[in-house]
Amino acid sequence: MQKEKRTRVRALGLWVDAVTRDQAADVCLKLHRDGRGGLLVAANLNYAQWANELPKLAEQNKRADLCVADGMSLVVASSLKALGGGDGRLPARVTGSDLVDAISAHLAATHGALWLVGRHAASINAAVRSLAANYPGLDVTAPWLAGAPLEREWTERLLELVEGHRPAFLFLALGQPHGDLWIEENRDRLGATVVLQVGGALDYLSGLQKRAPQAWGDCGLEWAYRLIHHPRRLGPRYWNNGRFLLAWLSGYRGGHHFTGGTAK
Repeated sequence: MQKEKRTRVRALGLWVDAVTRDQAADVCLKLHRDGRGGLLVAANLNYAQWANELPKLAEQNKRADLCVADGMSLVVASSLKALGGGDGRLPARVTGSDLVDAISAHLAATHGALWLVGRHAASINAAVRSLAANYPGLDVTAPWLAGAPLEREWTERLLELVEGHRPAFLFLALGQPHGDLWIEENRDRLGATVVLQVGGALDYLSGLQKRAPQAWGDCGLEWAYRLIHHPRRLGPRYWNNGRFLLAWLSGYRGGHHFTGGTAK
């Protein structure tokens, strides 16, 4: 499908839309109104690293209907590139949580259906309760599927449900890069549904993780706040992400780093 003309900026090997929160929300809601479905990507540093290593994610990034900078590292990288004569800079960080909030508020007013699918029933159900409480009137459902997430039978059952019920939006919490690859492999069967891999936004929705204070996020230090509270879980990932970021900032393009193509 033809995407609307928007400025796309290169940051850490990704094509990222240069949009504000309000502009990103408008794109999400237009996809719903047009009834053609679509793919939303909230790209953080971890997504950038995976997309530079996995060609399928590199292609997904280029073909996404909207890719926002869910991480200050992408905003800073675009600014540094612009100082060196690059192709523009990202105006602001737009998080996955921002998209979830905008979409949920819209659906609460228009009665569109939102589905949440993930690996853990307890966290998904807690997120459903939170969204329902914050957005009265929101039609939010968590279809729980037996079996191992992402395996063939589980996938087929979920796709059958989506094809039968046609939810307006599908939020997946299946982890990176597994959830993103699942979307890429099954996108043709998602039809008019707009899909987003919500990642860490689910932790906030379910109450399993406390949001960093606004000041930390504004300074680009939300990652540090999360690391302090979850060092064992996030330490190894952040170590690898940090090495990748330093490699990019120093101009290194080794290994299987994605080197480009033209964004559609």
